[in-house]
Formats: sequence, structure tokens, C-alpha cells
Amino acid sequence: MHAKYTGAAYTLKSTTDFSVELINPCDDPVSLTPAAQTNPADYLYTGTDVTFTLTPFTVDPSICDVVYTCISIPMDLCSIGNTHATFDSVTGGWVFNTVDLPAYPAGTYSFTITGTVGLKSTTSTFQLSLVDPCPSALLTYQSPHPITDSTYTLRDVE
Repeated sequence: MHAKYTGAAYTLKSTTDFSVELINPCDDPVSLTPAAQTNPADYLYTGTDVTFTLTPFTVDPSICDVVYTCISIPMDLCSIGNTHATFDSVTGGWVFNTVDLPAYPAGTYSFTITGTVGLKSTTSTFQLSLVDPCPSALLTYQSPHPITDSTYTLRDVE
């Protein structure tokens, strides 16, 4: 600092040591908020893909990347082999296809998607219904009974 006072020049010299610590804001973000998800359409074992597209979670600061993981019940359909199911940990998207009804029984499967940024995690869910395309037939009789007992005699024409 330099100053001039009543015609005389004064110089003040000072030094201060300090350190700067840069903290990654993604190690402990301000917030991580899940979004409501939309269930994919019912799946009828067509062998074509059914796709779930995740509505991304909101993170503050927005420069942080969310890493997604998947859990499903009653059986794990998140990642199966190399062709049946694939989960993407970057987008949270999921693709499934099969024609194998015995291996993947009809029913409703619940999926929990966990988003993680640094020390924060939160979840969101969706459901997939696998529908048997060949439901069992049920035969019921109306009243009165439409079939009557009758006896027919068949013989050669003479």
C-alpha cells in the first residue's frame, strides 16, 4: 500500500500466508430430488423390447452426475444376461424382452431406482406388468343346461 501524506511518501508492506481448499460440490450436494415415474405399458411376451425411460432426478448443483442403480421384486429383472434385460446406470433407462413365460412368470414387478450423488441417495419406483397372452379358458354352463341327453341310433340304410 502506498500513501502520500503532507508531502511525505509512506509505504506499508505486509504479507499473509493462506491456503485455499477446493471442495468438490458433488461430494455432498445441496439436494437430490427424485421425479415421479411413468410405468411402461403391459408386456405380453412378444419378444420385442419394452422400454422404461427414467425421468431424471434433480440435483443441486446441476453440474453433478447422478449414478443410478436398480432393484426389482419379486425377481431381479434389472439386468439379465446379454439379451433379456439391460439397465443403464448413467441414464437410469431399462430395456426388457422375452418370450419365455416359464422363466419370467406373469405378474406385477416393482422396480426401485436409486440415484446417488456423493453422500446423498434417494429412490423412485415404477412397475411393469407381465401379462400371460394365453389366459386359461373357463367353461361355464348357462341355466337351463343347453346340452340335453339324447340317444341316436345309427344304422345302415336298408
